[in-house]
Amino acid sequence: MINPGETVGLYLSVKNRGGQNAGAVTAQLSTSDPYVTIAGASDVTFVSVPRWSTSESTGDLLLEVSAATPVPYYALFHAVLTDDRGGHWEGDFEVSIGIYGPSLRVAETIIDDDQSQQSDGNDDGVVLENRSVAPASGVQARLSSADPLIAVTSAEVS
Repeated sequence: MINPGETVGLYLSVKNRGGQNAGAVTAQLSTSDPYVTIAGASDVTFVSVPRWSTSESTGDLLLEVSAATPVPYYALFHAVLTDDRGGHWEGDFEVSIGIYGPSLRVAETIIDDDQSQQSDGNDDGVVLENRSVAPASGVQARLSSADPLIAVTSAEVS
């Protein structure tokens, strides 16, 4: 857990959602967050990221967190990743500061626009992400839509 006033080393994990291995991956990170500063090098490397797998950085990113950071707080970072084949990916992620319990958010929505009404393993859904290190258990969710063109057919999950 990261708290205001701390200097911490942050290891990053990346997931390869493609069908090819990514070798010699480098992530260049930046932030314009008023409470968090990247101290020292702003890049981390990954030996390789096998297809459909997750890999952790070989080194850490040193972060200085201001003692004035409000809690709970999410610092926004931007990452530019490249690999030895010339691949290029960009994305944003948040780092939680002073979060002492579970902190859930919608991480991904999955829409299967197959009109066949047959399940093909790619059914619609919502992926929740816990942005805290504290475990979330017994989670229940209710999905609804104010859009008259969207019909929610199964609204409750646990």
